[in-house]
Amino acid sequence: MPAFYAQAFAAGYQHCPGCNELAPLGGIEPEILPAPFYRRLGIALECPSCGKTTSGIFSLCVTYPPAYQFVLEHERCVIDPEEFIEYEGQPAILASISDVLSSARITLILQCQTLELLASFKR
Repeated sequence: MPAFYAQAFAAGYQHCPGCNELAPLGGIEPEILPAPFYRRLGIALECPSCGKTTSGIFSLCVTYPPAYQFVLEHERCVIDPEEFIEYEGQPAILASISDVLSSARITLILQCQTLELLASFKR
């Protein structure tokens, strides 16, 4: 996991990318984006100076080796909307990447509070 997110989840805050002030972690929340993205999940920081900033969970997902490898192997991929789910009795986030030229797909299961990769499944 990139150090930026690791620090935010471990300490509960991170330096704002805009002004460098300490910004408390607001958590994981839905974002409403323009087409073709529509509804995504984002990591929110609550900066006292800049306001709320969010970073899409997908940018974190592709740093995990299984997803990174999938994207390297498949030329045309789409990102499916993330979903809150339950996995092995705990809250989790399901994130998927599909290849539009084949039926290949990778699904990542992330721990809801830390975004740690719990499992990945390919088909």
